[in-house]
Parts: sequence; C-alpha cells; structure tokens
Amino acid sequence: MKGLSKESATLLEVDDGSAGQRIDNFLLRIAKGVPKSHVYRILRSGEVRVNKGRVGAEYRLVEGDVV
Repeated sequence: MKGLSKESATLLEVDDGSAGQRIDNFLLRIAKGVPKSHVYRILRSGEVRVNKGRVGAEYRLVEGDVV
C-alpha cells in the first residue's frame, strides 16, 4: 500500500486473514508508524467507516467488509 494521505480516503477490502480482527488492531497493523492515540482519535470522531457506517474500536471485521 502506498502512503496514507491526510486528505484522501483509502478503501480496503477485508480478506480472510484479517476477518475476526478488531478494527483498531487492523488499522494499527496497516498504518505502521501512526501513533495509537491518532488511530483511537479518528475512530472516536467517526472518520473511519466500515461499509459506509461509523464503528467503534471494538468492532470485529468480517471478510468482505470495506474499510
């Protein structure tokens, strides 16, 4: 994946290997170098969407989800 931009959205489809994982841990894994505090802040503010809806940090991903 190319660098994550502050100004654009990146859509990712959840594969079999990431299914069942919490969204916060998924984001920390794919966005290496981003502080945990930032990941939790964007989750709380609703900037992270799964299937076009807002989710909390405890949401567990399902295969085929679009993040």
